Amino acid sequence: MKGNIIGILVMSLSLGPPLAGQDYEINSTEEVRAVVGENVTLPCQTEPPKDLQSLTVEWKNNESYVHLYRHGQDDHDLQQPQYTNRTILSHEDLIKGNLSLKLLHVQLSDQGNYTCSVVKLSEKEKITRGHVILIVFTVQKQYYAILNGDRSSTRTQRKTVAQASLETAHKLLKEHFVENMEEVVENVEDVVKNVEEVVKNVEEVVENNKKAAVF
Repeated sequence: MKGNIIGILVMSLSLGPPLAGQDYEINSTEEVRAVVGENVTLPCQTEPPKDLQSLTVEWKNNESYVHLYRHGQDDHDLQQPQYTNRTILSHEDLIKGNLSLKLLHVQLSDQGNYTCSVVKLSEKEKITRGHVILIVFTVQKQYYAILNGDRSSTRTQRKTVAQASLETAHKLLKEHFVENMEEVVENVEDVVKNVEEVVKNVEEVVENNKKAAVF
């Protein structure tokens, strides 16, 4: 009976909250893929779980602030304008050491390397950074997924994605045309010169025929 009581006590302690002074780590490296316009979650979790509500949580893309939480609330003063009204950090999940960030309406410019971190309070609570690589696809990827993989998509959905893909293709074609405008102009000038030469030759042939007709 005594052995059973000891076993229950040990089990209860092992399932309880982390002990004071214990180290916490964020040592994950994740790769997340998204399509332009989607909402995506950038995962980040302390191991073991740590209540972070009273600490400072930082999300950065390179050295730029994506989201900052401190003093028990979100702080947007240092946030890059690119992410304004597009990031959500669940304060409730912070209790469980979950500092995952939801990014709304993904843009191509969002692609890059993100880091999540908790500011160190002491050497006994050493929390390292987690890394998330965000890869963003254009709408063409979604177009192919719907047409080739997602059979449950409706005709309207397929039409909408196809139209968006067409618009993107036109945009890329326009950009390509502008970038190569000088080369296009040179080619047109060459064509004009060739046409002028052909016209001149035709005129000479006509003139010669007129002379031959006279004789």
